[in-house]
Amino acid sequence: MARLADTLTESGHNVTFFTPIIDETRKNQLGVKLTKNVIKLEQDSKMKEKDVKIDDMMSIFWTMDVTSKNGHRILETLHQQAVLTCDNLFRSKEIIEKLRENQYDIGLAEPLMTCGLALFRHLNIEKTIITSSCVNYDILLPTLGEPVDTSYWPTMNSQVTEKMDFSDRLENFEMLNLMLKTFGSMFDDEAKTYRSHLGPNFPDWKTLIPEASLHFSQPNCTFIWKYESDDVEFAESVENLEFVKWAPQMELLKDSRMTAFLTHGGLGSTNEAAFFGIPTIMIPIFADQSRSVRSHKCLPTV
Repeated sequence: MARLADTLTESGHNVTFFTPIIDETRKNQLGVKLTKNVIKLEQDSKMKEKDVKIDDMMSIFWTMDVTSKNGHRILETLHQQAVLTCDNLFRSKEIIEKLRENQYDIGLAEPLMTCGLALFRHLNIEKTIITSSCVNYDILLPTLGEPVDTSYWPTMNSQVTEKMDFSDRLENFEMLNLMLKTFGSMFDDEAKTYRSHLGPNFPDWKTLIPEASLHFSQPNCTFIWKYESDDVEFAESVENLEFVKWAPQMELLKDSRMTAFLTHGGLGSTNEAAFFGIPTIMIPIFADQSRSVRSHKCLPTV
């Protein structure tokens, strides 16, 4: 996050780097170099009373291979600190009001914890981005609606590669379930904490995380859908969607504004998309469509 802050600062943006102090021993190791507006949330007396040692958690990694049988240990300390930090944050009314005064355009947070997303909502920051230097956290995938296939996709903390035998797949599957359970429990406890300050109806992480992703999944572009029915009420609230019963397909495909093409995989459509080199998503339904689609798999645009 420090590197992101400095990169944005270097590009001319007015950046505030806000960091709660989770580990007192590293409170001055923030990593920011160019960003000058740094706001620290110090541990208050109530949080210091708990005296949770981050090094106790980190030392485990030197002596233990993480598996589905012992992986819960790596999150026990983090779980405690996440809840304590969240509680400390929303007790700190002065810090929150200081942040509110800046009226930010956008908020970036790492989804290792979810209290930051709750803070953004509380500050009325409409555009939020979740970002991380790790691969996607396992808990994010089902929350965002992304598919998870543990037969060939290693989970974040897995010790296996994409080439697995049966025992590897079983371990990978169990590791996924462990991470979903442990992160889900931590996020739930964070939600209980910020709801105790912001009210029982405040959105929880299952709402806040998908909302952050929408700023990427809803870009500033128009979708043209060839749809030969008048039953379009289901999409009446979608402003950037145009229904047409006929479209000049070749003219559209060669237009420089065309970003991507989604087709059922008919022979004409697949050949035209290949000819114009348009990035294409193909979803075959029946008959020759599957063959047509597979014959184009060698193309870099498909």
